Amino acid sequence: MALSNVYERTIKVLQDMAEKEGDVYVIHNRPTQQELATMVGSSREMINKVMKELTKGGYISVDEKILRIETTPPASW
Repeated sequence: MALSNVYERTIKVLQDMAEKEGDVYVIHNRPTQQELATMVGSSREMINKVMKELTKGGYISVDEKILRIETTPPASW
């Protein structure tokens, strides 16, 4: 994982945290961007960019404390 870029590490962490519920994967009590940055080994600003792109692409949706992985994100960015 150390040789992966921030996008790939973020996807990996999100997938590891998610639980399958029906057709989607869900993270209850989702981590903050700062917590995610610490887990990934990146800055909060870079996590913000990755999360915006994933949301804009329709791969994830965020609602209060729940993050849903709607479709499988691309392997690389």
